Amino acid sequence: MTQHNRSARQMTTRQLPCARRPVMGVLLLATLALMLSSCGTPNQRYLLQLAPPECADGGHTLEDPVLMLDDFTTLPGMDRTAVFIAQDNVIQPSTVWYWEGNPAEIMTQAVSDRLECAGPYRVSWPYFGELEHAAVLRGRVREFQLVNTSLPEFRIRLSVELWGPRHTRMLAINTFTASEPVDAITPQATASAASKAVSKATLAISEWLDANRGLVTP
Repeated sequence: MTQHNRSARQMTTRQLPCARRPVMGVLLLATLALMLSSCGTPNQRYLLQLAPPECADGGHTLEDPVLMLDDFTTLPGMDRTAVFIAQDNVIQPSTVWYWEGNPAEIMTQAVSDRLECAGPYRVSWPYFGELEHAAVLRGRVREFQLVNTSLPEFRIRLSVELWGPRHTRMLAINTFTASEPVDAITPQATASAASKAVSKATLAISEWLDANRGLVTP
């Protein structure tokens, strides 16, 4: 998988404490970790990156209108870093596979990465309401999970809203879904499928914003 030069990072293995480790700093990459032994004992984990898209056209200029990106939210049960696995209409968090952020944090960063080089706006994130801006984008993660069936896939579903400046009025709303087949129930295959599904979903959001730019800048 091709990595964007500006977001290439060196990843290292480390020990995880039994308690959940809070996410520190801005997440530039979403990472899937496989813990091979119980908490509190030496363990090994594989770090797999979800690379941001490459900016083929060089990104935006200072003349482009600013879009404020609000942090995505998620349901309380999904506010955790464990990888969710769905099977037979039951969804449960894995006890051995973990993301570096929860689904809302992962998708906020992924949307920011996409909009930095696609769509009609310059994106500003984290949200900074005092900065002059043309619109606000906010979203909620409804699904972000590995579906374990005879034909496993990684599935994403997002509710996204486009608002006027400072959330004064809602301009448009849409639901985006994306899925990608998973070759095998392994960390590597799951991360690869998740990366492709995230890319599909964020591209669809970018194209939707472009189609609705007349609501913001007539």
